[in-house]
Amino acid sequence: MKSRQAEQAKLGDFDGLDFNVCSGQRWGDIGKSHSPEIVVHFAVGRETGRLDAHVAELKAMFVYAPDTRIEERPTRIAAGEWRRSTTTENEA
Repeated sequence: MKSRQAEQAKLGDFDGLDFNVCSGQRWGDIGKSHSPEIVVHFAVGRETGRLDAHVAELKAMFVYAPDTRIEERPTRIAAGEWRRSTTTENEA
């Protein structure tokens, strides 16, 4: 039971940090919710490996869509130290 509670707490931390950090473009805080070795798979079929590459992609996204916000995570999974999610973003 404790491990399940810990996993749910990590998902909550992940959500809160990601919603605020990404939507607020607080790139210095992104390491609180993302591993340096993160691999991000984009729906268009490409991926970034490592946190610095992911941040570079996010910064570029805000250039052409400055009002982008993470609005929800329709799929969230936690197992031990691992977290996976999908995001829904607005690109107003």
